[in-house]
Amino acid sequence: MAMKRAASSAIRSIFASSSTFTRNLHAPGEKKKIVGVFYKGNEYASNPNFVGCVERALGIREWLESQGHEYIVTDDKEGPDCELEKHLPDLHVLISTPFHPAYVTAERIKKAKNLELLLTAGIGSDHIDLKAAAAAGLTVAEVTGSNVVSVAEDELLRILVLVRNFLPGYHQAVKGEWNVAGIAHRAYDLEGKTIGTVGAGRIGKLLLQRLKPFNCNLLYFDRVRMDHELEKEIGVKFEEDLDAMLPKCDVIVINMPLTEQTRGLFDKNRIAKCKKGVVIVNNARGAIMDTQAIADACSSGHVAGYGGDVWPTQPAPKDHPWRYMPNHAMTPHISGTTIDAQLRYAAGVKDMLDRHFRGEDFPKQNYIVKEGQLASQYRYIVTHAMAMKRVASSAVRLLASSSTFARNLHAPGEKKKIVGVFYKGNEYASLNPNFVGCVEGALGIREWLESQGHQYIVTDDKEGPDSELEKHLPDLHVLISTPFHPAYVTAERIKKAKNLELLLTAGIGSDHIDLNAAAAAGLTVAEVTGSNVVSVAEDELMRILILVRNFLPGYHQAVNGEWNVAGIAHRAYDLEGKTVGTVAAGRIGRLLLQRLKPFNCNLLYFDRVRMDSELEKEIGVKFEEELDAMLPKCDVVVINTPLTEQTRGLFDKDRIAKCKKGVLIVNNARGAIMDTQALADACSSGHVAGYSGDVWPIQPAPKDHPWRYMPNHAMTPHISGTTIDAQLRYAAGVKDMLDRHFRGEDFPAQNYIVKEGQLASQYR
Repeated sequence: MAMKRAASSAIRSIFASSSTFTRNLHAPGEKKKIVGVFYKGNEYASNPNFVGCVERALGIREWLESQGHEYIVTDDKEGPDCELEKHLPDLHVLISTPFHPAYVTAERIKKAKNLELLLTAGIGSDHIDLKAAAAAGLTVAEVTGSNVVSVAEDELLRILVLVRNFLPGYHQAVKGEWNVAGIAHRAYDLEGKTIGTVGAGRIGKLLLQRLKPFNCNLLYFDRVRMDHELEKEIGVKFEEDLDAMLPKCDVIVINMPLTEQTRGLFDKNRIAKCKKGVVIVNNARGAIMDTQAIADACSSGHVAGYGGDVWPTQPAPKDHPWRYMPNHAMTPHISGTTIDAQLRYAAGVKDMLDRHFRGEDFPKQNYIVKEGQLASQYRYIVTHAMAMKRVASSAVRLLASSSTFARNLHAPGEKKKIVGVFYKGNEYASLNPNFVGCVEGALGIREWLESQGHQYIVTDDKEGPDSELEKHLPDLHVLISTPFHPAYVTAERIKKAKNLELLLTAGIGSDHIDLNAAAAAGLTVAEVTGSNVVSVAEDELMRILILVRNFLPGYHQAVNGEWNVAGIAHRAYDLEGKTVGTVAAGRIGRLLLQRLKPFNCNLLYFDRVRMDSELEKEIGVKFEEELDAMLPKCDVVVINTPLTEQTRGLFDKDRIAKCKKGVLIVNNARGAIMDTQALADACSSGHVAGYSGDVWPIQPAPKDHPWRYMPNHAMTPHISGTTIDAQLRYAAGVKDMLDRHFRGEDFPAQNYIVKEGQLASQYR
């Protein structure tokens, strides 16, 4: 995998070239017995950078044994007869991780007469009785900062997965289904929402920084207020009272440590203070939540979605209620154990062991217990004892009162017959009044059209000679369709539609239309340009994170009652530091690049038109003149080019072969840009390590389409541009263009695909 190479470079630079690892680490003195408790890698241990498993043992065995120390590694940590118990009487150092924790009770501390040091390879110490450790004079430390990037990235991934309602779409792709309404009725953009983090330490700050380009309303509650300049730089507001912040938030992220004061902090009463429909993400510690209270709140709908990788008890029992509650995005404890994080915390453990053997202090921030005193963050005291629908309701009210919607739109003249082709909302149509993109919602323009005397027919029946659409072709004037349930407008249909004047796409794209035939017939073809660019760019970033971080295998484990961290972690990576290239950088591509900027990636783009050099500099992106020269450089390739005769099948067997082995590909542009079988074969061989998108060569995709069954995919029906927020925007755009058309006025230039028999430049 491309990621392996990036990690290999990281491990060489960390372990081979840093002053910590290249200096002479031998220190004469007492030889120690060190015990490490990690999860087993089993068949996945063959990745040489998978150092967090038993088999790789943090990569420090040779070094420790060269100093004369004894190093025992095991995964057996539970019960009186376990391997760990056998070594308690004479061990000096115990290393564990939050992902497979060795629970260090007061009883175990009493047995461990020679114990000096408890080290967490990662962040957190709730597996240790800290009071007992302090009373025994032990040192307890963690590799602070080793996985803060990893956890912050994972939090943003889970926010996007829940807000955008990704998982129901993924299930449809896997099961051979296609029901856009079942996803879109509760899918939203993240942009414009209010997000509050409970705790804004290292992870919380990194999350807020990565959220900045999303144009959210950012809040935080913490016992310590951050620097005012940093608040201003991020664009975040401090909240003094937790219970005052909660009702303001569409999304709540838990970023506080587990202490006696925070255990069960989110109980039934506190959850009730949150907005109805709130989304909650918790990668801190599971016991901060009241187990049954969160399960009940998800079942009732008060909490619209809950995501996290931490559980009250780990491994989580097969019958744990969080595995079965609706709208969850749970996994085993994986967010902080990417390959990149493992390399960092392995380096940190080695450095601290070296310091300990030499009698030197650790970096101050690494201590949890020092000289019998708990670090301040573990004396945390809380001093102050779908929301999305409301946001969208506000948006639709705004649309209704805006100049486009509130002005007198009546124009005398010929009355028109307008046909709209949309997907059926069915039982979902009544659940959300802003679900305007379905047949039942009809873009919210029926009353307006009929008040002008126009006829408005809406249907989902669009295929075949006997379809509802075919019946109306001879006398319709305007045909509206969407990319999510497209009405295919062939040359034959254009010939039948003698009165047809205007073809409108409620969204972006026109590959469902024979543009040459439309131009020859003198039709106008237009789209609501920009209506869903935010939606699609957010979705692309979500899919990148899903693939890079190997999220879906963990989700499957949570659903199936399993717990196998190694099965996820051996091919999970941070996005930070990777090379991401977009094929085209139009509106969507630019928005994606802007949202990627805080991730500290190496950003590249290929396009027929180079963006302004100042914008390149602002984003931090490099222009590539040749597509085939860019592809081998990329860990992640994102397709953002329109479908034309020239781009159809652009990624065939030969071009895919030019990509790095292990590349990840995201395509929300059009499915036919990819060669169907070539992509399926590349995923099966491992040349492509993962593929994700919501576009297919034919839509709806057949049940037997090979992309539904290829390994490591994150496919959905065509949903990225049909969030509730996007629907409100493209409904407003359609209404505005219909009004302009009836008045004989031009559309905004960027909305045209065909005008006066001429194709817009991007379609030439």
